[in-house]
Amino acid sequence: PNTEEFRELSSWMFVQRRNYVKRVNGEKYCMPDDRVERLSQIGFVFDQHEDNWSTKFEELKDYKRHYGDCLVPKTHHNKQLMKWVEMQRSQYKNLQIGDRSSMSPERLERLESVDFVWNANEYKWLQKLAEMRQFFIINGHCKIPVKGNSSLRNWVRRQKS
Repeated sequence: PNTEEFRELSSWMFVQRRNYVKRVNGEKYCMPDDRVERLSQIGFVFDQHEDNWSTKFEELKDYKRHYGDCLVPKTHHNKQLMKWVEMQRSQYKNLQIGDRSSMSPERLERLESVDFVWNANEYKWLQKLAEMRQFFIINGHCKIPVKGNSSLRNWVRRQKS
């Protein structure tokens, strides 16, 4: 469509979304059932924010299938996904302290269904602790050799300081 047609369609879509929100909020005759049904049948997105959230959630599920966890690092090539994951953690913290949050019970449930990690630092610390326990069980001590696991040795050193 040309620019004018695009503007008209965009305005019409805005009105449909606004009327749908009014309907959801209980206002009378904002959008009849048949319009909701017909728009739904063609895949009309009534809530763009929720649609965007769901898209990122699907990306997170793909990430987990590939990497085995939901710890999207800052170095990951998909910076938008990494930022989205950080935002989910931030919104969860806001929810916990009673601040304004977009973390709905449904979103929380969906994230927990994929074992979302709410505190990445705590999660990584507990992983290293489990690794240290395993080392102790096998070796009977916690002295990591110089030529041993440098990652674990560095973690132990940081715990001492």
